[in-house]
Amino acid sequence: MKNRWRECKLINNANNHEGIISREQFQAVQEEKARRSNVVQQGNEVKRAGKKYSSMTDSN
Repeated sequence: MKNRWRECKLINNANNHEGIISREQFQAVQEEKARRSNVVQQGNEVKRAGKKYSSMTDSN
């Protein structure tokens, strides 16, 4: 018997029900996560900006 799961196509279910949070809140969180991220891209390389973690930011 074949694995039918692999043969199934993904269905886009966007906007089928009300979200737990608004799209604006979701986008704001994603932007904050990116701002706090320690990952930087240099050319084709992706690295950590530093080795020490601190929850302190410039805005604190």
